[in-house]
Amino acid sequence: PPLVYFITQFYKPEDKKRYHEIRHCLQMNCKCSYINKIILLNEKDLSHEWINMTGCERIEQIIIRRRLAYADLIQITRDRIPPNTIVIWSNADIYCTDTIGMLWTVNMHDKMFALLRWDEQADGNEPVLYNDTERSQDTWIVLSDSIKQRQWNLDTLNYKLGTPGCDNKFAFDMFRNRFCVSNPCNSIKMIHSHQSQIRAYSIADTVFSDVY
Repeated sequence: PPLVYFITQFYKPEDKKRYHEIRHCLQMNCKCSYINKIILLNEKDLSHEWINMTGCERIEQIIIRRRLAYADLIQITRDRIPPNTIVIWSNADIYCTDTIGMLWTVNMHDKMFALLRWDEQADGNEPVLYNDTERSQDTWIVLSDSIKQRQWNLDTLNYKLGTPGCDNKFAFDMFRNRFCVSNPCNSIKMIHSHQSQIRAYSIADTVFSDVY
């Protein structure tokens, strides 16, 4: 079966509760046996943060010295990821479940899954699917070959993850690049750890698009 690579950016928030959520997600992804490699596109060297995590030998850190943009995800997948690899792009506060094993039952050629999240619950109950099904995606899954086979204008994708409207814009930008975009979130469950509700953006950071 194809390898599975998970790509995100790890960072250390000033708020302690938020920091523990981000670190918790990295720990959970390190424990996920379906992930062959985790690539962290970081602003600075944070390798001391995961040195003792179970499964940390699968982490590769690449210092990009800026906040992660969608253009970075495309570029690293095009230039550094092996052919025939399933690539999971994600926000830092998301972790995989074993349901990603479903990816091996799908022909991912020219497809992108833009997945709605499942929110962790404060009472310890099972995660609940976020109810904003039309306007929110936190995880994007592609086949590396489908990225490598296209010509990309990275300047048009140089907007940041984790800002209002970015996920909507990215879904349409990938559709414009002839990807079939879908959201099988009931089959592939990606868990969101954000009970702190700490956010480092405002409405002024909204990413605008000609089509959402």
